[in-house]
Amino acid sequence: MPKLIKTITRVKEDVLRETTRDVLKTKKNINPDHHPFRRAREYTRALNGAKLDRMFAKPFVGALEGHRDSIWSMCRIPNTVSSIISGAADGEIKLWNVALKKAIHTIQAHSGMVTGVTALADAEAILSCSDDRTIKYWSIELDKDLIGKGEVDEAEDLNKGGAVRAWTGENPFTSLDMQYQTNIFATSGLEIAIWSLERTLPVRTFAENENTISSVRWNKSEKNILGATCYDNSICLYDVRTGSAIRKVLQPMRPNVLCWNPMSPHHFVAANEDTNLYTFDMRNLEKALHVHLDHVDAVLDVDFSPTGKEFVTASYDATCRIYESDSVWSREIYYAPRMQRLHCAAYSGDARFVYTGSDDGNVRIWKSQASIPLGTMSQGQRQHYEERQHLIEKYSHLKAVRSISGHRRVPRRVKTFSKERKIISNAADKRDAARLAHSRPGAPRRKKKSEFAVVAD
Repeated sequence: MPKLIKTITRVKEDVLRETTRDVLKTKKNINPDHHPFRRAREYTRALNGAKLDRMFAKPFVGALEGHRDSIWSMCRIPNTVSSIISGAADGEIKLWNVALKKAIHTIQAHSGMVTGVTALADAEAILSCSDDRTIKYWSIELDKDLIGKGEVDEAEDLNKGGAVRAWTGENPFTSLDMQYQTNIFATSGLEIAIWSLERTLPVRTFAENENTISSVRWNKSEKNILGATCYDNSICLYDVRTGSAIRKVLQPMRPNVLCWNPMSPHHFVAANEDTNLYTFDMRNLEKALHVHLDHVDAVLDVDFSPTGKEFVTASYDATCRIYESDSVWSREIYYAPRMQRLHCAAYSGDARFVYTGSDDGNVRIWKSQASIPLGTMSQGQRQHYEERQHLIEKYSHLKAVRSISGHRRVPRRVKTFSKERKIISNAADKRDAARLAHSRPGAPRRKKKSEFAVVAD
């Protein structure tokens, strides 16, 4: 039987040039996307980019000094990027210009602790409440031309003229929030009260809850919906139009504060005493959408980025963390050697910076992206930075890139508690698996953390 032989043949015209002046004929594809070493090159660049990110990570920008007591409340002024308001435990309120790192106005507003402060939409006045049972309305002037030239030398004392308006309540107030682009604001205490700037008495009160209400927040899109956290471990949602609570969620431990997502009106995040944060959908409160871990002590405050994609937290463990809205673990952790436990945190109006207020009386400024430069980047620099971030994200599933980009130095106390919690969690999982293995089919399993919420209508 004859054997079949395969011979290698080629046409000379496809390979050789007719004359020496002709262009060389190449067989390779000059498109860089089809290069045989494209993935290897991209992996090397992603690895180097992750290393550069950690080398250039310098998140701390500066500290605003001037308060003499702990900072308990903070808010950013609408329609401005470089102005924030902070309230301290000694009743003092300061209006800061972040660009100059100076106080523009100083107010000795209350005789007690400032538990809530907010600014009106036109940025011409601020409201403050305290545990001395008073709410005060202060008129401020933001001379943007003067501030932009850097001519602010000393803080102006607004106590000379006094408060423009004041309201007195029957009980101490625990928080305050202004309805978006209206003259209506809400306060919490033993009851939730809805106030108007044109009236001296509350327009409406919600007293269904018998326990103290720790915080109240308006929905940014649905103006008639507000959420509140209570001392009976519950989260209540109220509708101002009906004048009653529409939903109530009970949790194993007490929620401290909640914050609505500005881009997803139905979603809100609750900061809890059990060191976790829970993202809920108000349309379905049977279980939490996401459970955000990493803190080792109670979470006292949370604030969303204006983009709605991230939020910042302030915790009793003296750390500030930044989470993606759908991520379980934190993306960044910020702390300082002298920074004590945090009571409040806020995002800047352009989402570039994060502000924290702590027990040591300082307002600290942090970059939301630790490795991005502060100055103005040229088009080439920005393109190079975005390309580097894209490659890091593309190859983040690989162990080498993930371990470098995800590595963070944490305080010793936080690291010790994290290890202990991991051991306890692994032991509980192992015990639950053994119990299910020796149980009859259909035996109840241990609930997940997202399923502990109980809806009480």
